Amino acid sequence: MYFLLDTLPEDVRQNYLRKLDVSVKFWRERGGCLSDETIERLRSAGVEFTVGGVSAYRTDKKPVRMEYIDDIDIPEFREIPTYKRMCICIMKNDHACKYMGFALTKKEKDTRDRVLEKYKSLKDGK
Repeated sequence: MYFLLDTLPEDVRQNYLRKLDVSVKFWRERGGCLSDETIERLRSAGVEFTVGGVSAYRTDKKPVRMEYIDDIDIPEFREIPTYKRMCICIMKNDHACKYMGFALTKKEKDTRDRVLEKYKSLKDGK
């Protein structure tokens, strides 16, 4: 991942690093909600994690706190924080990290809306 980041312009690299920092903090402090089956698969794979009691979300899944891992070969790999998923974002030029499950920030939404408004006239043929 750091090799890929080193190939990018500084502002783009910093954007990915900010996204990664937010995700690492989330998984360490709050945890992602995972099903009992996924938790068992993590245990079987030898991944270290802690399971919280109750989630603030309306779900039967349990909050799992863990560190990022390199990769994991389980069906729910898209639910697990891995550096491989971050590499995929970088290679796909996914600046918003949607592949990682991120939504656009308010700033990103505002920028997108301004661009769409600016170029709306092209679509309308004006």
